[in-house]
Amino acid sequence: MNKLLLLLFVLFSCSGIMAQKDAPTTDTLRNMIAIAPVNTNLFGTSNMIYYKRFINQKGPYQIFYRVGLGVLNRFTIEDDADRSLDDKILDQRNFNFNFGLEWYRPIGKFSITFGQEVGYTRSTFINEYIAIGEMGVFSVDGLSRELDLSVEDAFYRSYNIHLFTGLRYRVGQHFQFGLESALGWSFYRVENRYPESSSQTDRAFIGTIRELALARHFILEVNF
Repeated sequence: MNKLLLLLFVLFSCSGIMAQKDAPTTDTLRNMIAIAPVNTNLFGTSNMIYYKRFINQKGPYQIFYRVGLGVLNRFTIEDDADRSLDDKILDQRNFNFNFGLEWYRPIGKFSITFGQEVGYTRSTFINEYIAIGEMGVFSVDGLSRELDLSVEDAFYRSYNIHLFTGLRYRVGQHFQFGLESALGWSFYRVENRYPESSSQTDRAFIGTIRELALARHFILEVNF
């Protein structure tokens, strides 16, 4: 947690220093709303929405900070095809939050983007036992879920750092769309908790995930 707070402080400091060095151009659209209806991560998909604010111009590059909030709507279930889950029994609450800096390099109707961001993901499961699959070089098998009524609730939490790059295509003055890829690291904690009356002991696991998502975001953006 301390490392994440330190990184956030550095990002804010850098954005303030850059803003002081160069005055923003007056013809740049300063605000942007970005919607990522397809946001792929290791465990499924989520719906992301970003607010971006122009803070500086460095040569051909426009610099924005970006703040994103997402609600995960599907998690990978390893034996999904083999069993039927009762939606009335199972209960999930999932969200993720991201903050970062983004550089734009317009080239005609296209723009090349790159930057870095940090984030936090939290997911809660009721009456399910969860665990992380086997680690690969840049992925894991997934977040396995098993219906277990003896489990009171289970949590997945992670602190994330991503380096991203993307390509945009502009349609008119205010609209653009494109793809974004990312290389990231996540420091996670999985915890399965049992009722106090249970004879079983709570189980927790921690670890690190290396993520490479070549099509992390499909993004639709509106500038104003």
